[in-house]
Amino acid sequence: MKGIDEFKETKGRVLQHANNIEKKVQNIENAILVRPFDFSKQEIMGITEFSEFFDSYREKIIGELVKDYQNIGDTYLRSIEECTFKTNT
Repeated sequence: MKGIDEFKETKGRVLQHANNIEKKVQNIENAILVRPFDFSKQEIMGITEFSEFFDSYREKIIGELVKDYQNIGDTYLRSIEECTFKTNT
């Protein structure tokens, strides 16, 4: 019974980590990289200002997505390995 209980606990942790990975992947997949902009309500911008307006937003979002992607391996996959194989790498 102890072995079955340990297996159920491990399974629960693995499924929780898998769910977290799925959420991160969905977040990356559904990311909006082009800043929403209402052209009818804005003043005309110069090309440099216009470019910076969109580029700064895109860079910020991509930075956040890269962190999410890195967390998948650094946090979730490592945790799955540790609880499944009882290792501590």
